[in-house]
Amino acid sequence: MSINYEKNFCIKYKSLETTVPVVKNKLSRNSFCIIKNIINKKDINFMFKLFKKRFNSINEKRVSGPWKFKMKDFRRLDLGDSYKNSRFSRCITFCEWNKKNQKFYKIVSPIINIRNILSDVKKENYSYKNLIPYKNKKKNDQIFCDFVRMLQYPTGGGFLAQHDDFDQNYPEKIVNAILTITSRRKKKNSKFSTYHRGGLYFIKNKKKFNVEDLMQSGDLIVFDQRIPHGVSSIDPHKKIFLNKLNGRISLAFSIGRFVK
Repeated sequence: MSINYEKNFCIKYKSLETTVPVVKNKLSRNSFCIIKNIINKKDINFMFKLFKKRFNSINEKRVSGPWKFKMKDFRRLDLGDSYKNSRFSRCITFCEWNKKNQKFYKIVSPIINIRNILSDVKKENYSYKNLIPYKNKKKNDQIFCDFVRMLQYPTGGGFLAQHDDFDQNYPEKIVNAILTITSRRKKKNSKFSTYHRGGLYFIKNKKKFNVEDLMQSGDLIVFDQRIPHGVSSIDPHKKIFLNKLNGRISLAFSIGRFVK
């Protein structure tokens, strides 16, 4: 993409103080913004190895049930239209209260901090206070916590149908954040450039805007809950190997509704 596109939609991460005001401005104009190099390659490499380890050590579920406070991490394969939006993807969760995730959360803390500042929310221990549930439906048994999960869109057609994230599982007015782990192959490739076709897109001015050309491993994209988005099929011309961690891999940072 052109330099103008990068100028309009991207900012290089330096510090919270210098980054947040620029990101706020770009969000107000475009509903999304790409923060470049927020996580370094050493830490990306650590996370990728961690994903592979969890991939091989956690039994896969098709249905994970309601999210429960202090639950164990789970791995789930999604294929079909059982959810709000059709998809072919896999997720592995990283719950903050599980001690084995301490190093992981130390690495991603800049992402959670910038998301919280942009959303004007604060966390006490594991939970967020005074958040407005979807359609103002308050329940005494619910608690809002970080819901961080690896998302894999497998080689061979992994996809996510167009949707928005104004949803009953999430509080209102929270800025969404997704960290790029693997990216689409470009002129300058790395070992984390793992696919050729498809990827993340937004609907802007009634047109599909694919942002993959602007993104590399270690980049973070933040966006408004209400902007329509999805993931076009990842290398649909290739064979499917569900027993491997392949295709498009990212980390999604949400604040989710958990049951006590």
